[in-house]
Amino acid sequence: MTDIKQHDELTEQQVASIKLPPEGSEPSFLDNPVIDQLMETIVTLGAELWTERDHRYRLEALLQEKNLISSDDLKNIELDEEAKATRDAALESYVKRIFEPLKSKPFNPDNS
Repeated sequence: MTDIKQHDELTEQQVASIKLPPEGSEPSFLDNPVIDQLMETIVTLGAELWTERDHRYRLEALLQEKNLISSDDLKNIELDEEAKATRDAALESYVKRIFEPLKSKPFNPDNS
């Protein structure tokens, strides 16, 4: 039998031609690293948004199915001070997660 290379194997020449970032550095996918940071932020924001919406849809459906709360009740909820403090802490954590990609990798115009 002949030894046939698998299609997913790369030759040494192909591997050498791939321009990988230096060991330990952040990969860059677009021409400008700031655009990479913005894209990472957008993807993070989209994931966070969908997770929250999905959770809210499920919770609202369950509450309404059990006749525990109406749509109008949901719109008119007033938070007490403890709930506001919890919400504010969650908001601060959320903002940090969303903007972390922009903060963690300073832009150096000489490396773009």
